[in-house]
Amino acid sequence: DQATRLTVGQAATYLVDVLPGEGELKVTMVYPDPPGTTSASLHRVNDVSLKVTAPDGTTTYHGNSGLLAGNYSTPGGSPNTIDTVENVFLQNPLAGTWSVEVRAAEVNQDGYRTSRAITDVVFSLVVTGAALHVDAPGGPDRE
Repeated sequence: DQATRLTVGQAATYLVDVLPGEGELKVTMVYPDPPGTTSASLHRVNDVSLKVTAPDGTTTYHGNSGLLAGNYSTPGGSPNTIDTVENVFLQNPLAGTWSVEVRAAEVNQDGYRTSRAITDVVFSLVVTGAALHVDAPGGPDRE
């Protein structure tokens, strides 16, 4: 809904609660990107990355890490700097409060042209297998 706009270096963080016995946690982030130059080796213009942190605070998952090798994400890795669609898919996630962060690492061109005063980007985020944390704005909603 374009409610959250990010400028370079900014992040939006959401807390979600996973219940005991949940079979999967799936997080998908997508952002619109201005057309790149066809002669460039990298066709995306802006870079928005997804990071999901487990309730223990030490285990992190970066968008698309491990998904070329299997159906579920692998811990660690580094931010995805290529794709405009990023996923973190986890099997049998730990119960507790997870942190979902969307960070604008690069904003080279305006990704949301309605806000002409600043160069910013917008994104969409979908989380299944968790509920918005009760202290979060708009919570709790079970997805």
